[in-house]
Amino acid sequence: MTSGANVDDDTVNCSYCLGAVSRSRGPRCWSCGAAHHRDCWYANGGCAQFACVAAPKDSAS
Repeated sequence: MTSGANVDDDTVNCSYCLGAVSRSRGPRCWSCGAAHHRDCWYANGGCAQFACVAAPKDSAS
């Protein structure tokens, strides 16, 4: 038995807000596999992972 915090192996950080999100729930990027909360995915317009091809394109050109 290990001491310390109870770590849930199914939990990772959302790529957008960095809050805890379950790997098995919510959107995962089709390109890089990054986990997101559903609201975060839609708020960002796609993947929040830097340089991912599924990230929203910069429209200020």
